[in-house]
Amino acid sequence: IWDVPGLDKYHGQDIYLTEALTIEANKAVEQAVKEKKPFYLYMSHYAIHAPWEKDQRFYQKYIDAGLNDFDATYAAMLEGMDKSLGDIIANLKRLKVDRNTMIVFMSDNGAPKQAAPNLPLRGHKLTPYEGGIRVPMIVKWPGHTSANTLSEDYLIIEDIFPTFLEVANLKTEAEKSMDGISFVPLLTGKGRYPSNRRLYWHYPHTYDQPPYSAVRLGDWKLIYHHLSRKLELFNLKDDIEENNDLSTINGAKTNEMAQTLTAFLKETEAQMPINKLTGSPVVYPSEALARQTKWQLIWEDDFERDDFLDDTKWNVIPRNKADWGNFMSDHEDCFKILDGKLYLRGILNEDRTLDTARYLTGGVSTKGKFAFQYGKIEIKAKLENATGAWPAIWMLADQPKYGAYPRNGEIDLMEHLNYEDQIYQTVHSYYTLELKQKTNPPYSATTDLKTTEYNVYGMEWYKDKLVFTLNGNETFVYPRLDDVDPTQWPFDQPFYLMIDMQLGGSWVGQVDPNDLPVQMIVDWVRVYK
Repeated sequence: IWDVPGLDKYHGQDIYLTEALTIEANKAVEQAVKEKKPFYLYMSHYAIHAPWEKDQRFYQKYIDAGLNDFDATYAAMLEGMDKSLGDIIANLKRLKVDRNTMIVFMSDNGAPKQAAPNLPLRGHKLTPYEGGIRVPMIVKWPGHTSANTLSEDYLIIEDIFPTFLEVANLKTEAEKSMDGISFVPLLTGKGRYPSNRRLYWHYPHTYDQPPYSAVRLGDWKLIYHHLSRKLELFNLKDDIEENNDLSTINGAKTNEMAQTLTAFLKETEAQMPINKLTGSPVVYPSEALARQTKWQLIWEDDFERDDFLDDTKWNVIPRNKADWGNFMSDHEDCFKILDGKLYLRGILNEDRTLDTARYLTGGVSTKGKFAFQYGKIEIKAKLENATGAWPAIWMLADQPKYGAYPRNGEIDLMEHLNYEDQIYQTVHSYYTLELKQKTNPPYSATTDLKTTEYNVYGMEWYKDKLVFTLNGNETFVYPRLDDVDPTQWPFDQPFYLMIDMQLGGSWVGQVDPNDLPVQMIVDWVRVYK
């Protein structure tokens, strides 16, 4: 699918694609000049982009400089593109049309995730953060722009079309543009350009990254994450790194921006992702905000601390005699925090001199450090499949109010087995386990999903019911009943949280060591009242 049409004559030659495209581009310009016709050259290089292929003209010098293979390949592709621009400019000068040609040079997105990030910007290509959507643009327009000048104003790629129309003396047509506006005033210093302009991004599908919508207005930027229905608000003037989410602090601005984004999505009839569980579109940001305002965040962990677990919030789950706890371990290979995510792993024990267990698994809990009663809890996580893998997110009573297990109950927000394309959400108690009351009311439900993508597992806990959710959508309700044995509802006391990557057990079955290591990746945990 990477083949480029129209370049058959270069097949079999020792030539890089960027160079071949540049040769053809220069030929096209030369022909237009020869025919004394105006020309428009749109030069969209395949570099720098996957597939990552070495430009041998420059690759070796970066290897010699100490770069690894990928970085050397990336740098060589970058230099090849830079040389292409230089060759095109040199051709314009040779044809003596450089003084009458406008050149615009920019990228369509930030660096890919395989490459080094554009610090201090957060994120990468396909993300809504500045590292994914903010790029520099260079314009050379002889007689109109001045060398070595800088503009801090922002614009968007849709503006290029009306700008070129105005440059071609088609200003009336330029003003009819539906999506962009001409940035000629920024280039010439003449005319008016809006100082607090709204910019919109809408990415309603999953391609490497989950869907989102976003709006920028002046220094303010709001991101709406479709999967979790979460909103983030940043002041880019004060926080270009986008480290400080102000959505819960500045509610008025969050509401203003959410209404602005919603109005744009409605006006343009923008398609929203469809929730496969309900068949309904994802709600607009203003509606999502309205639903969230009844909840107040009281506890969270975004795992932003470098390389270690916050021991003021979490304990490592010790090995125990329960079916799920046979391989729990504090081994360092079972835990990792990287790029704001917690990795809990199940591994093959390669050294049994100190620990004779065949497998080792990692898990964390808030026991003794945080528990809550009534409210909402959400955990964003991604799972991996393996035979015998049993990742779980669950809750147990903080104190033995009603005696020994299972009298105090257990709430399983998520359990996953092996390679299944579904999760289990379950309630356990003396009523369900000892009295065998599993249908009055139903104590468990399964929900289909792509477990290997990030999902938000949650529950809303009320005095009279437990409402389980997946990606913000209700999946299962366990109500409190008044006309049954009182052991049916032990959920009137504080519970703590457990997240663990379990291996083996009577329910999940035997472990296939060839499938290891396996891990659960936790992006964040949030609790609301």
